[in-house]
Parts: sequence; structure tokens; C-alpha cells
Amino acid sequence: MPGSVDHPMSFRSVVAVFAVMIVLAVGGGVLLHDMYSAADGSAAAPDPPPVPVERDPEDRPGSGEVRLSGDAARHPERDAVRRVLQTYFDAINERDFDLWRSAVTSERLGTTEEDQWIEDFRSTRDGDMYVHRIAPARDDRLRVLVSFTSTQDVEDAPATLPEPCIHWWLALPLAAGGDGDGWRIDAVSPGTPPLYEAC
Repeated sequence: MPGSVDHPMSFRSVVAVFAVMIVLAVGGGVLLHDMYSAADGSAAAPDPPPVPVERDPEDRPGSGEVRLSGDAARHPERDAVRRVLQTYFDAINERDFDLWRSAVTSERLGTTEEDQWIEDFRSTRDGDMYVHRIAPARDDRLRVLVSFTSTQDVEDAPATLPEPCIHWWLALPLAAGGDGDGWRIDAVSPGTPPLYEAC
């Protein structure tokens, strides 16, 4: 995700906040799993292992399929959320700006130049995308906690972490598409930079 991380001054505080969010999301997922299982008398399939998945270098960045935690899989908008995220990551992996355009809001698109997008993602491959939680947000939006792994040329990595393989954690805002056409990924507010670490 080159070009998207330029808030080093607030990194420690963001790490702490996001760590709490992940703990709450995982804890909430366990609680909800128990509640739902008790309510319907059945046990859900076990969750796949969350990111980061540590892989041998030749196997990075991992699977290109977006996976859902047990908690996320119980959300009524799970299919639409998974679909738009899959489109978003497929577009990056295929260097397909038109496909990416179909997955984002007009506001997000308005801050992105096609030439710069192509330059930013020219060597990026994303994998092991994992949705930890889908939560309601203000103005009838959703906030999706997602983690994934990217590989890229070192010169295309964030300046603050020039590494060929990076684990990412994002809180992505989703807004309804036009004419009720599913969900779209909206612009991330400046106060919520992603978290990342070398593989």
C-alpha cells in the first residue's frame, strides 16, 4: 500500500488503539460464537488462522481469497462486504484501475489519480486477506477490520518501512453504493492510519 502511510508521529498511539480494537474484536467474536452456537444448537466451523500467516518467502503473500472470521461471517452484510473487498484486492493484484474504480466511492476515487495509482501499486501483490470484524459506523456506514500481507519491491514500500513483505491491519470504512448497488470502500479519515510491520 505505498503512499498511504505518512503519520509516523502518531504511530505508537495508533498501535495501542488498534491493538485494543483487535482484542475486542477477537474477544467479541468468541463471545458471539458462543452465543450464536448456543442459540441455534449447532457449532460453527472453526475460524481459519488470522493474519499474519508466516509463510516461506516463495509462498508470499499467500492466498488471494478474502476470508471471514466466524464473527464477520455472521454479519448480515457479509457476502456484499466480502465481494467488494475481493474486487478491491483483485484490482490491485491485476493492476486494473477500472476494476478498482468499481469497488470505491466517488469520494475515494476523487482523491486518486489513475497514473499515481498505477505507479503506487506497480509491484504490489496482496494476499491472506482476513476480515476480523464488520461493525456499524455513523451515517449508515460500516467499518471493516481487515488484515493482509503485501509483497512489493523495496522502493515501492512505505518510506518508513522499506521491506519486501509487510503485514497490514486496516479499519476500512464502507458506504452504500449508488442506487443501492452494494457497498463501496470509502476514503479513510486522516486520523486512522494503517498499522504495519515487516513479515
